[in-house]
Amino acid sequence: MNIGDHLVTPRTGYTHHGLYIGNGEVIHYSGFANGYSSGEIAIASLEEFANGRGISIKNHPLRIHDAAKSVKRAYSRLGEDWYNVLLNNCEHFVTWCIQGFHSSSQVNQMITAVATAYSVLKQKETLRTVTTAAAHHVIQKEAERQVTHAVTSSLAKSVANRSLEAATAGAAAYSASTAGTALVSTFVGVSTAPVLVPVLTTVFVLTAVGAIFNWFD
Repeated sequence: MNIGDHLVTPRTGYTHHGLYIGNGEVIHYSGFANGYSSGEIAIASLEEFANGRGISIKNHPLRIHDAAKSVKRAYSRLGEDWYNVLLNNCEHFVTWCIQGFHSSSQVNQMITAVATAYSVLKQKETLRTVTTAAAHHVIQKEAERQVTHAVTSSLAKSVANRSLEAATAGAAAYSASTAGTALVSTFVGVSTAPVLVPVLTTVFVLTAVGAIFNWFD
C-alpha cells in the first residue's frame, strides 16, 4: 500500500472509498460509511476506514495527479460537509483527488441499470399494446367476415326462395299444358303423364334449389 493509493472497502450494497495518506491513515468522505448520519471529509485509521471489512486498491494507470498532488488535493477539502450520495459521495471525492473530476462508477452503474430497466418496461408495454391492437384487428375482421357471410347467405336464400316460388308456379302451369303432358307421355305413357308431370317438375326444381342452399351455407 502506497501513499496516494485509491482504497476501497465493501459495505452492504455498495463500496466505500478513501485516499491513503501514509502512517496507516486515510482521508475519506465519511458520509454514511459508519452509519446513517452524513459525515464530513475526515482522516481515519485504516481500521476505522475498513470497519471490520477488507480493503483493496483500485488502480489508476493513467492518473492525472501523482500521489503527492492527490494527497494535497485531499487535504484541501478536509472538513467539507457537502456529502451527496448521487453527486458528491466518497468515490466522487477520491476520483477528483486523482483524476481531477468528480465521477462514481457505482452511481453510473446504478443509473445505467435504472435506464435499462425502464427501457425494457417501455418495450414490453409497446409490445403489449401492439399485440392487443393486432388481436382486436383479427377479431374485427372475423366479425366482419361472419356478418358478410350471413348477409350473403340471407340474400342468396331469399333469391332461391323466390326462384322456388317462380319455378313451382311455372311447373304447375307447364304440367297443365299440352306440351308437358306430351313430353312425359313419351316416357311413361299417355295414361300416367297428367299425374307425373307436376311431380317430376317439382322434384327437379327442389333439387336445383337445394343445391343453391348448400352452396351458400
